Amino acid sequence: MVRKESKSITFDNLDNCEDILSFLDYKKDNSMYRIRTIYEGDNIKFEIDEYIEPEKAYVLSFEGNIDICDKVNNDLKALNDIHKI
Repeated sequence: MVRKESKSITFDNLDNCEDILSFLDYKKDNSMYRIRTIYEGDNIKFEIDEYIEPEKAYVLSFEGNIDICDKVNNDLKALNDIHKI
C-alpha cells in the first residue's frame, strides 16, 4: 500500500525540524570543502572561494573602503547580471 499526503508541512521551528530528522535517523553533516584565494590591494581585499563539496560553486567577496567597494561592485554588476543563476 502506498500513502500519499496531499497537504504540505510548514516548519516554523528549526529545533523541531532537527529533532524530527534525528528521530528518522538522519545525521547532520555540515561538511564543506573549499579552496580560498585572497587578493589584497590598496584599501580592498578580495576572497574567492571555490567550493568542491557538497557541490561545485564559486563565491567572490570583497571588503574594504566603502567608496572603493562601491566602485568595484558597480564595475562587477554587468558580469554578475550575465552569470547569475
